Amino acid sequence: MGGTNSLRGGVSAKSVIDDLQAIKEKCEENGIMPIFLTLPPINPANIKRAFDQDTALDWQRQFAMVNAYIKSQKHIDIATKMTPDDGILPTSLALDGLHPDVVGKKIMANIINEEWGNVIANI
Repeated sequence: MGGTNSLRGGVSAKSVIDDLQAIKEKCEENGIMPIFLTLPPINPANIKRAFDQDTALDWQRQFAMVNAYIKSQKHIDIATKMTPDDGILPTSLALDGLHPDVVGKKIMANIINEEWGNVIANI
């Protein structure tokens, strides 16, 4: 799930993808199979309220580009099940708009548990 804070702060998707690729390569050099998680959305209004920080205006486009890269790797897609129609993370999943609360973490855990067998089947 790396890159969320960077993207919301205005770092480009290309830079985040380059970093994720470097992490992947380092893992593989050390016999570790990285499994990426897609990035769930954020809630800029709640982030502003909680941290008094603005969010990059094009965050959704940047997240989509990073998620497209992640989906080309061994991954588990948590974003799809955590993204409502409006594309904004619901307050019920993360009060601060960024860090999943208990309910959000349970959803993530359920998705990971559901997909784990499929992800490791070809390792």
